Amino acid sequence: MKALTRSIALLMMGIATLSLATSCKEDDNKKPEEKKEQASLKGNISADRTLDAKVAYTLDGALFVKEGATLTIPAGTVITSETGFDKYILVEQGAKINIQGTAQSPVTLTAKDKKPGAWGGLVINGYAPLTSSQKSAKTEINPEYPYGGDQPADNSGSINYLKLEYCGAQSNDAVEHNSLTLNGVGSGTKISNIFAYMGADDGVEFFGGAVSVDNFLAVNMDDDMFDVTQGWCGKLTNAYGVWEDGHVSTEKDPRGCEVDGNHDGNYAGDSHQSNFTIENITILLAQKPSQDKGQFANDIFKIRRGATAKIINALVKGQGQAENFINTTDKLGNGTLTITYNNQLTTPLMGKLIKKEKEKEVNATEDKSLTGCDPALFAWTGYKFPDVKFESIKGNIAKDMTLDASVAYMLDGPLFVKKGATLTIPAGTVITAGQGFDKYILVEQGAKIMVKGTAEKPVIMTGIEKRAGSWGGLIINGYAPLTSGQKSANTEINPEYPYGGDQPEDNSGSIEYLVLEYCGAQDNDNVEHNSLTLDGVGSGTKIANVFAYAGADDGVELFGGSVSVENFLAVDMDDDMFDVTQGWCGKLTNAYGIWRDGHVSTEKDPRGCEVDGNHDGNYPGDSHQSNFVMENVTIELAQAPSQDKGKFVNDVFKIRRGATAKIINALVKGQGQAENFINTTDKKGNGSLTITYNNQLTTPIFGKLIKTGAESEVNAKEDKSLKGCNSALFGWTKYDFEKHTYNRK
Repeated sequence: MKALTRSIALLMMGIATLSLATSCKEDDNKKPEEKKEQASLKGNISADRTLDAKVAYTLDGALFVKEGATLTIPAGTVITSETGFDKYILVEQGAKINIQGTAQSPVTLTAKDKKPGAWGGLVINGYAPLTSSQKSAKTEINPEYPYGGDQPADNSGSINYLKLEYCGAQSNDAVEHNSLTLNGVGSGTKISNIFAYMGADDGVEFFGGAVSVDNFLAVNMDDDMFDVTQGWCGKLTNAYGVWEDGHVSTEKDPRGCEVDGNHDGNYAGDSHQSNFTIENITILLAQKPSQDKGQFANDIFKIRRGATAKIINALVKGQGQAENFINTTDKLGNGTLTITYNNQLTTPLMGKLIKKEKEKEVNATEDKSLTGCDPALFAWTGYKFPDVKFESIKGNIAKDMTLDASVAYMLDGPLFVKKGATLTIPAGTVITAGQGFDKYILVEQGAKIMVKGTAEKPVIMTGIEKRAGSWGGLIINGYAPLTSGQKSANTEINPEYPYGGDQPEDNSGSIEYLVLEYCGAQDNDNVEHNSLTLDGVGSGTKIANVFAYAGADDGVELFGGSVSVENFLAVDMDDDMFDVTQGWCGKLTNAYGIWRDGHVSTEKDPRGCEVDGNHDGNYPGDSHQSNFVMENVTIELAQAPSQDKGKFVNDVFKIRRGATAKIINALVKGQGQAENFINTTDKKGNGSLTITYNNQLTTPIFGKLIKTGAESEVNAKEDKSLKGCNSALFGWTKYDFEKHTYNRK
């Protein structure tokens, strides 16, 4: 069944060649070429032989260049292989191959059947060292032919300007050809300008040796773009790996670079483990984002099993997905990596940016100025690189600006929309933030933001790393009033930017259908981003249909102002689902907050709704304390019952410090626990609440149903018919309310 699945997937990958083949036929019709002489290649080359570029060669079987012989292939030669695992070229130890292609007339090794895995590939065996206990080893695809030795400067010839197409035939899952296999090849061998296209295994695999390679382009490899094992100690300069849109791997763990120190992890105690350098490398994942098997890279850089790698100037880009960016862990031994990189992937990682067991395993420096490998080096191939529209955004927007939904945006630093300017974000736009507290969007007083998402195409603001607190969030500052003693205040995460004033109807723009993922980066425990922060925002601002997912502080926090918000879903907030302070006097309609099973808060007092009348309780004598309405609210605690810290909410509704709240139609449900259901007490002043609610929690509250300082503080009416917020309002988010899963593709 696996073989059938693999064949079907590889056939689909081969369809990408159709337009190229059609183009060639059209050119042939326009300029008929003289029919070439035909010749067959297979068997042994025991004496020096030079092919003829005027001859059309067919590879009818395995071709062996024997010890002492040299095979020379001049510029423009084309060798076309019949189909099968046994169709390959193997250069034995002590033999040489000289491929003398040019940029204008490269040498081409291809197949009659235009699909990955149609034939084997090119294998070169040398006498250069492997790991210390392996004086020699046997070729994977034919164990009759050894490689390895004690000659690091061994010379197996030279390769320049070579195309390898449709390689990678397999005998079984463990015995496969690569496009180019370098077995114990020495540093005396010169290899430059290689294009591996549509291979069914790796673009190149280094099995030990000391050979260096310059300028290697690998497109649509089924497994790894670049693979290292068995003690390779050379250098790869200018490497470019591409997965095109529509590419599907049939392998279990495809990667950008897969690096083993020793062969299959079986020689962990050997010296002379792989220790090499890659300089100037680009990995382009151009396929549509997907977490389906075969449609994402397991790791961009996997360094394991005793390997030591130095990677300089790595650029990783595209909309495709990866599980981990860097991974040095393996059950057969970890690896060590020093790397300078620029991560420009626009879709968050499924796993970790850096997966390691020990700190010393990885020395990683991110540098957004790095440009990786220059694609112009591969102009000779005729390959058209995928058109990946990408743009970095940060700094000041001082005049009206409209983003382009077809462009992948990377937020590389704080982005400020300045007074008088409007930032318009059309439906379908995705903004991916780099990691860190300083990655956020702030709309200043007198500026506007227009988020024009739709149910079918929401605007996405996400983080490069798929974890709570990966980046900051969205902040809007307006001129609407705070409590009376505060004519203005300073933004928590950057005090240079004020908010508040005397304009309750102030207009900061509009938000419609917005997803905020992995927000909440913090500077310290008292200076934290929320997913959405509304600072003194006025009622002229329109906000509806917002989804905050996996935030490290609050889903939304309203610091004063009079803005109203409709249809807000908050899932797995680390602190409060909905937070109010500093004199907010608007309305929140249709609010749904969820803690999923397994969610653990790191905050000291997480709540469903936390409400302060004034800022931090420091302005109890002010007028214009928070006085607002919430209508149609559901708080769902889906986690397993527990009284362990971080696994229960301190209060479902905490109304304090002079606040007056009216909550209509509140449903609280789930198996999770809460200390108190309603709590209006606080040492800096109590609050006042009028509420109609339906308590459907299946685990008893371990504090009080209503904790209050005076009976007049709470007017509570329970009504078992109340249904809270309608979850159908959030169908557009792709959040599954029954399974409590979220998978945006």
